[in-house]
Amino acid sequence: MRRMLPAIAAAALSVDPAGAASLGACQDYVRTAVESAHVQRERRCGFARPMWKTDPAGHMRWCRRSRAEAVAREHRAILRDLARCTTCSAYAKEAARETRDAARLGCGYSGPRWASGYGDHLGWCLRADGAAAASEQRERKLQLFRCYQDKGVRP
Repeated sequence: MRRMLPAIAAAALSVDPAGAASLGACQDYVRTAVESAHVQRERRCGFARPMWKTDPAGHMRWCRRSRAEAVAREHRAILRDLARCTTCSAYAKEAARETRDAARLGCGYSGPRWASGYGDHLGWCLRADGAAAASEQRERKLQLFRCYQDKGVRP
């Protein structure tokens, strides 16, 4: 981190155009962008646009050369996408656990709903709308509950 500080400082001191984002706004943006990039990578959400890079100096350069409205818009987009990543990561973890439970019980389910991989469920969730993901989650839980009942096992 110490090696990055001079690069961030140099980017922060660059000449800013009229209407540019303030230094404080850029510092907030850079912090959010870099932290969010690390989180989405840990959760394997696969976001690859420039806003998802982990280079603080690059974010600062872009910010100091951009209009305040563009920075605010990008900041909101990062927070929105990260919220989606977080929601879908939780969805995928739960779906993968439920599919393992169904396999362990010998429920015999198949199809995309019962894919065993975290990545399968995460990718689907990131492409689906929130209502579809919630519906899919309810259906999987209901089917798994029925399997528990059929097998005479407590969930």
